[in-house]
Amino acid sequence: MERFGGGKGGGGRFTGTGVSVGECKLFSTLHALVMIEGGVLDNYGRLGEFYDRFKGLEGTVGVMEGNKFEGGRFEQYFVRG
Repeated sequence: MERFGGGKGGGGRFTGTGVSVGECKLFSTLHALVMIEGGVLDNYGRLGEFYDRFKGLEGTVGVMEGNKFEGGRFEQYFVRG
């Protein structure tokens, strides 16, 4: 994914829009990894750029804070063993 990053969209995007269903899935997967191990993306600049950009989107912030999702605030539901 690191080599693929920056493709069509550049600037932390994998597609022209930067919010495709695939990018939503990638963000959710990366976020789960970040919650397990905070520095997991430290050596992956393009993925880190994507993650930071997507995490800052209004819709993402709304879901994570519980403002755009009826299920409440998005929180970690697993622990590292």
